[in-house]
Amino acid sequence: MEHAIFAYGSLVAEHGGAPAARLVGWRRHWGVAMDNVADLPRYKHYVDAETGVRAHVHVAFLDIEPTDDEDAGVTGVLVPADAATLAVLDARERNYDRVEVTNAVSRIDGRALPERVWTYIGSAAGRARLRDARAAGTAVVRGGYVRAVEEAYAAAPALGGLPAYVASTEPHDLPVVELRRIDTPAAPSVARR
Repeated sequence: MEHAIFAYGSLVAEHGGAPAARLVGWRRHWGVAMDNVADLPRYKHYVDAETGVRAHVHVAFLDIEPTDDEDAGVTGVLVPADAATLAVLDARERNYDRVEVTNAVSRIDGRALPERVWTYIGSAAGRARLRDARAAGTAVVRGGYVRAVEEAYAAAPALGGLPAYVASTEPHDLPVVELRRIDTPAAPSVARR
């Protein structure tokens, strides 16, 4: 594997068998949001799980950022990624920018890393959307997303289980709502959030 994505959120749920790794000097938080009212080509939106009505909210997702705390770190998995996979993920991760983190990652089993390791961090626009949505009172977290990530970590002792996830993730103060994802035709589908 020449390239890999360091996954720390929903991709962990999709790639539970991938090698466990730790990104040193970073912290996980709820840092980006999508505007659920905006229609974007080849993207998703969410409807209320009970009524099927499109929710007029901003849906928040996990994000990571560097920290000065040398003891800080985030566990995740290394998802193999060739050029085609990177292109699909780049298109899917509209609220994020792909950055190289090769020098900050280590495999938990001590084995060698791929040549390059990338991860996705919140874009300036994605982070601004969450800040604005918090101020407007429209920011929410999707219950299914929270459960999928927590269950993935709970089922992964190599990642430290759910306690390690909770310890390395700033808690959110947003309402948790039940939303159902709707994909527009031809949406990239490497993994679903």
